[in-house]
Amino acid sequence: MTSLPSYATFTFPRLKELTIATAAALLMVAGAAIVADTAFSDNPVTAAPVKTLAKADRLDSKLPGSCHGQAWGDWSPECLSALAGNSAGTPIRTVTIETRNAKQATSTLMRVASR
Repeated sequence: MTSLPSYATFTFPRLKELTIATAAALLMVAGAAIVADTAFSDNPVTAAPVKTLAKADRLDSKLPGSCHGQAWGDWSPECLSALAGNSAGTPIRTVTIETRNAKQATSTLMRVASR
């Protein structure tokens, strides 16, 4: 004897996918409504117009006049004093001393101030 499946116990195999697709469609419609409301509102938010300059260096240089034309880190004593805001001070002369270790075949360099 052949039995027919009971419709009361029949479950939809794709109910989960259908629920997710319905929720996604509702979210897309709600997002489109929000965008449309913002785009067609009476008081839209507008950004200030951007003023463009001719082709040139657009960044204002914060360096003092004594530092112009010098490479970064290779500044003259006058530029360093202008950057630090104090007097240039006295430059220190240094001498490098090399110590060799023949057994380990190494050499050690030590920089010391000279007078």
